[in-house]
Amino acid sequence: MKIFQDNGFFFDTGRADCLENECYLLMSVRGHSTGFYPSLPASDKSVQDYVDYINDNRVERVAALIDDFSFLKDCQSIRRLDIYPSFEARPNVSMEGVYQLKNLQLLQVHTVYGLNDRHYTHFDCAMLKSAATLEWFSANCRKGITNFQALNALKSLIVSNYKHHDLTSLIGSNSLDTLSILNSNISSLKGLDISDKVAVIRIEDCHKLDDISTLSYCADTLKGLLISDCNRIKDYSPLSSLHHLVRLTLWGSGSIDNLSFVKDMPLLKTITLGVNVQDGDLSPLDSIESVSIYPFRRHYNRKQSDYSKKNNKPSIRGDEGIEAWRRHVLS
Repeated sequence: MKIFQDNGFFFDTGRADCLENECYLLMSVRGHSTGFYPSLPASDKSVQDYVDYINDNRVERVAALIDDFSFLKDCQSIRRLDIYPSFEARPNVSMEGVYQLKNLQLLQVHTVYGLNDRHYTHFDCAMLKSAATLEWFSANCRKGITNFQALNALKSLIVSNYKHHDLTSLIGSNSLDTLSILNSNISSLKGLDISDKVAVIRIEDCHKLDDISTLSYCADTLKGLLISDCNRIKDYSPLSSLHHLVRLTLWGSGSIDNLSFVKDMPLLKTITLGVNVQDGDLSPLDSIESVSIYPFRRHYNRKQSDYSKKNNKPSIRGDEGIEAWRRHVLS
């Protein structure tokens, strides 16, 4: 966070989607906004003061740690919203104020809250009046979130703790170009084929994932791929279909048989490896512009010094064709 104060209101310029000269209004009202995370400075302003400020200044970006979100229905200028129920919020706090917003472009939802996460609330994506305009949605799916598929205009989807075994009930937009799924229960990527525009994928800490064959449906569009700590994956052969990939990260304590798939990636510019390459042959990486390998294992047929110059080259992320405010998934 990069927080500054103006006229008793607090603002944050450090959020990932903030471009130059953009900031979020931080809403934390003394007596209504206790919480371990996020740690927002408490303001002496009232909820009505915030409503008036938002409307008078046509504020578009708000992060709210509060016990009641009903005021949001009167703040239709908001386009990007991050909501955290505070410790003071009742169990199953109403999300009706969020549902009533008509112009949301970005929404981050937190449904589990309270001391020791003892409370949760329901969030039904189908109730959003801004479902047709929402481009970016992020949620921790531990409890309460339903009807993801109603968000049929999404371009970026970031979820964690997703409970289902595949993506069929998660993706409902054929415009989706960015997917991040963390610490989730998936065993396959079935459902990824719903969108024919997927350009960036981040899959991290999905310890049951063992089938990545659906990646082949993204062969014509996928440019950036990160797979980290998904150690049940044994068959990496679907990677050979990703002819347009420019950035690849394979991280974690797992293993991969070999790097033969790299020869089928003529556009690959940046690769980061943490997994063990079992056959030890790193020669397929000789023509790659930017290479990072850690740890560097004894059986590899190249020296770590062979890549010292390549480590210093600018990293291509694969998301350069996406709007700047949505590019931080692979950063």
